[in-house]
Amino acid sequence: MADEEDIPEENEDEDSEEGEEGGKKKKKLSGRTLILFIVLPLVAVIGIGIGAMKFLGGGEEEHAEDPMAEDMPRLQDPTEVVFKSLPEILVNIRTADNRTTFLSLKVSLELNKDQDEAILDAAMPRIEDKFQVYLRELRLEDLTGAAGTQRVKEELLRRVNIAANPVKVNAVLIREMVVQ
Repeated sequence: MADEEDIPEENEDEDSEEGEEGGKKKKKLSGRTLILFIVLPLVAVIGIGIGAMKFLGGGEEEHAEDPMAEDMPRLQDPTEVVFKSLPEILVNIRTADNRTTFLSLKVSLELNKDQDEAILDAAMPRIEDKFQVYLRELRLEDLTGAAGTQRVKEELLRRVNIAANPVKVNAVLIREMVVQ
């Protein structure tokens, strides 16, 4: 079978001016040829150009920021932050061989303003209860390594924010953590 390019066109209106003057008929490009040799390379060049701009930092300035910056907490002015130290917490923790093992924990809470400290003092029995319940359920394996300590801090922060509502605690800072 012959391709569409090989078939001469019967409509002389669509022929080029040269075809009318010289008596030659110029072949019209088929749809497939047009897509393969003109449209497809044009789309590829545009796509590569956009990708290169984004990769090299061009385009919007919003994307120029560090993507990890969204996860990191913003540091506040040290004069606006108040630290509230909690009394030492001493709990026994579970072990695989049922040995008596204790966890001694000293933490401080980071608050936004002085007024929150009075509300936090009123909620202190609730906060200590939530901490005790959580810490007694920990196993020795839960406390190993930096990842274990980070999980404990995150869980304590979640629990203190629930217990001290409407006060917003920014961070739980571990001053001392000893397993005996």
